[in-house]
Amino acid sequence: DPAQAEAVLALLTEAAASDGRQAVSEQGRLRIRGGHRDGVRHFLLTVDGRLAGYAQLEDTDPVEAPAAELVVHPDRRGNGHGRALGAALLAAT
Repeated sequence: DPAQAEAVLALLTEAAASDGRQAVSEQGRLRIRGGHRDGVRHFLLTVDGRLAGYAQLEDTDPVEAPAAELVVHPDRRGNGHGRALGAALLAAT
């Protein structure tokens, strides 16, 4: 969904401005822009209709362990959202 991708990219921009570094790798950001890819799952956490966090799980390599990236909006940190996304990632592996 292009609107969801734009919302995630906006969240990443705000987090990078707050943290002074990118929370998601360039490869991860390309996957957000590029749409569907087998073995890659996206997790969006919304609170009060706004995107509060995002996680990405890549399980495309039969030899390597799954890789995950996770970010919570700076204004929503400290409320258990990262823990909830982490639990969703673990449940999906």
